[in-house]
Amino acid sequence: MSRKNKTGNCAVNDISVSNAVLIVEDDKDLLHLIRKGLQRAGFHTEGISSGADALEMMLNEVPELLLLDYRLPDMTGRQLIEKLREKRRVIPFIVFTGQGDEKVAVEMMKLGARDYLVKDSAFLDVLPSVIRQVLRQLALERQLADAEGALKETARKFERLVEDMHDGYFVIQDFNIVYANGRILEMMGYSRDEVIGKHVDELLSLEMTKKLVELHRQRLRGEPVPEQYEFIMTKRDGTECLVEFGARRIAYEDRPAVSVVMRDITERRKAEEALRESEKHYSALVRSLTDAVFKFKGGVVTWCNERVEEIYGYTKDELIGKKAGFFFQQDMNHSKLIDEISASIRESGFFRGTAMVERKDGSVVDIEYTISQITGSAPVELVAVARDITERRQAEVALRESEERLRNYLESSPDGIFVFDSRGTFLYVNRAQCRIADCSREELLGKNFLELPILPPEYWPKATRVLDFNAVGRPTGPDEFELVKKDGSRVFVEVSTYPVVLADKVEAIGIARDITERKRMEEALRQSERNYRVLFESTLDGLIVIDAESGKVVLANQTAADIFGFAGAKEGIGIAPFDFVCPKDRDEVVRIFLEDVLGADLHEIHEFRARTKDGREIWVSAVGTKTEYQGKLAGLVSIRDITERRRVEEEKQRLEEQLRLAGRLAAVGELAAGIAHELNNPLAAVQGYAQFLMASPNLDEKLKRDVEIMYREAQRA
Repeated sequence: MSRKNKTGNCAVNDISVSNAVLIVEDDKDLLHLIRKGLQRAGFHTEGISSGADALEMMLNEVPELLLLDYRLPDMTGRQLIEKLREKRRVIPFIVFTGQGDEKVAVEMMKLGARDYLVKDSAFLDVLPSVIRQVLRQLALERQLADAEGALKETARKFERLVEDMHDGYFVIQDFNIVYANGRILEMMGYSRDEVIGKHVDELLSLEMTKKLVELHRQRLRGEPVPEQYEFIMTKRDGTECLVEFGARRIAYEDRPAVSVVMRDITERRKAEEALRESEKHYSALVRSLTDAVFKFKGGVVTWCNERVEEIYGYTKDELIGKKAGFFFQQDMNHSKLIDEISASIRESGFFRGTAMVERKDGSVVDIEYTISQITGSAPVELVAVARDITERRQAEVALRESEERLRNYLESSPDGIFVFDSRGTFLYVNRAQCRIADCSREELLGKNFLELPILPPEYWPKATRVLDFNAVGRPTGPDEFELVKKDGSRVFVEVSTYPVVLADKVEAIGIARDITERKRMEEALRQSERNYRVLFESTLDGLIVIDAESGKVVLANQTAADIFGFAGAKEGIGIAPFDFVCPKDRDEVVRIFLEDVLGADLHEIHEFRARTKDGREIWVSAVGTKTEYQGKLAGLVSIRDITERRRVEEEKQRLEEQLRLAGRLAAVGELAAGIAHELNNPLAAVQGYAQFLMASPNLDEKLKRDVEIMYREAQRA
């Protein structure tokens, strides 16, 4: 008959697929007529004549909709619904009865009846349209529930993403902190309860607060503001750390706010300072290095400069005329080395080598030297340039270790990091960048990203602007780009670049973050909000949201505007809805809203009189539920115009009253006819015998007159 969901409740996913209706009616002839009419209207039906049989059936198979006669031979409709509730079966139902009873109607509507019908002459005609309306309402309710569930799931995933950020993140609204992730709490040294709701100047330094306020005002004026700033932040324990933060305007819970991303760059700054110090030391070392220059002829030093003493410990005069053996490492095979030098000079014109040589004082230095031949000299004359590389060797070892650490840092980063020149050619890419671009290092290094297939043509102008900005020393970003993977799919990345000026050229460091999942969640959130708005606007019932504090309408759909005679939903925003309730019902309606809706959240249906904008009196049916709107307590009220239904019911009651009066008059006439029949028989006998007596010749005159009177009276009767 129907599909069932995990809770055992009816699950109508698409009314056009299955319109199964279970009819419970003890009058088999009427049951046949109802089923025949509904089947003709396109519904699949099942019919049962008793409450017990219906209960047994619905415990095993749940119908789409229950059409229930209130009075059954073995139980009432109320008893059947209560038994289903005890078995955890919540089934949408419509109640009908042969006698219109307002008390029964209210009773069943409170139990959740979708509608209440009377088995009158129009019953079979209106039944299909009522069922269709109820099934459409059920479908809309399910779609609304699905949309709300999807919205909550999207919000939960987004919050988890923010909480997992390595950067601190918080939201400021009206200069109060309304949200903070775990990382910012860790950075500040506060708990969440100590931060949420606090004014920013209670947690941040005066300088930082002033800067945030100024940035906020600049954004409000539409002025451009820098993306990031650096400040010294004082933690709760009094320690200080250097932070880099960026702020931007957002909407938080449908109200203007400012989101702040903060990163602790204390260690990074220390590393940068250490690197600068290392670079200064290396530069000073390079400037202080001196080269020793020699000339040899026939293996004897013929000339040298004054720098030789700093490297070898000998004076210039001591070396001139000295054999060249001191120039080479003592444990080497000098003959073999001389052959290698001669062969290299013949082949390439010079020889380059290193050696550990002993100074005059016995100490050993690491020497790098180059030997070349002075062309045209005879006999052969050689020139040698020697450099003490002992300290450089040590620095190279330290530099290799530093570079290895830096490389490990870069390769471990979850963000893509790359270096490119002024033309856009990749000079370095880390592992994450290869993963994001779906390319190997070999496929990226030395290639221009404007020429690679990973960047779609529509992003070339933006990428060109990045190169132009970097060329003049301006950083960029974060900017959003799409990259095309090898399988044709696309990923969204957020790219920031930072130019580095090196002598006469400019290179830039780029950081790319894969934001594909974030974009997908943002789009899912926007779609969920659009779906919710469509459902809100397309429902057949009027919907209004009433602020609990002010009692004013803060949101309404067009159906609600139509019911109360407003031109559009926006026209009703800000009105006091209880002013449109008839004075006789107003106090009770206000009490129901405050106590039953906002207080107990009972979800009960109430009917009352109201007035439209032009003063016309109408009857409405309303049910409310407690909710939140823009972070504040509110009530969501569903309203249905039942004026026509009430008019029909009143007309029906009037006709039934006339019918009952006519029935009573007919009964009196029938009674009178019966009495007349019972009297006519004996009177006919009396009249007949009186005639016989009057015709008798022996009758006394006095008796004859009496008999005549009897005859006349019997005849009159």
